[in-house]
Order: sequence, then structure tokens, then C-alpha cells
Amino acid sequence: WPIAHRRTRLLHDYGLDMLGQLDGAAVREFFATFFDLPLQTWSTYMRADSSPTDVGRVMAQLFRAAPWSTRRRLLRGHPADFLRLARPS
Repeated sequence: WPIAHRRTRLLHDYGLDMLGQLDGAAVREFFATFFDLPLQTWSTYMRADSSPTDVGRVMAQLFRAAPWSTRRRLLRGHPADFLRLARPS
């Protein structure tokens, strides 16, 4: 796979890992926020061939749109890892 596709996959894996750390209520809140984003935005995230820059942009947009309770949970992850993965290819 080209490096950009591998980095996109790593971002998707990072997101999945973060979801796995949330309880049921937080997962529902997360997905409610995710699917409140414009269709073009969340569908970009879902594509395996999206650039890592685009996926990182969607993740940042979701973070900004999320309620503080979700943001706090997401910040418990590894933000430095996310920034390393999201850098442009």
C-alpha cells in the first residue's frame, strides 16, 4: 500500500481504539455527533482511499463539534500519537 493509504489506515485504527475505550452512552453520543456532520464530511472519513490529511481534518472537525463530555474522553487517548499520524503525507 502507498504510505498515504497506510497512514489513513493507522488513523482509522486509532479512531477505532478510541471508540473501544468508551462506554455505551459515550459511543451513542459520539456517533450522534459524527452523523450530525455533513454527509460529505463523514463519508470522507469512511473511505479507505481518503488522504490522511482529510481523515485528520474530519477527526478534528468531529472533536470541535463534540460535547465536552466526549472531548474529555477522547483526550484521555494519546493526542501525540494522533498528531504524528495525521501529519500530511
